[in-house]
Amino acid sequence: MGNHEFCEQCGESTFHRGRPCDPEKVRKRQAERQAYEERANAAKRRAATFAMGHPRAYQDDHGNVVIPLSAFMEG
Repeated sequence: MGNHEFCEQCGESTFHRGRPCDPEKVRKRQAERQAYEERANAAKRRAATFAMGHPRAYQDDHGNVVIPLSAFMEG
């Protein structure tokens, strides 16, 4: 493993030494990022739906699902 820098736009290493980004690489990278974001958001929604099924679950002021630790210690 080395110390590499990567262009945020196209992903090419060492910032492609001043050349402009390849438009095809930029489109591909944007599509990959969008697909990743969609998968991540879907996973968050599934996790929140699952957690809200717990009888003591609630949403806080920021929209986070909270299940009190004491709910898992009941016995």
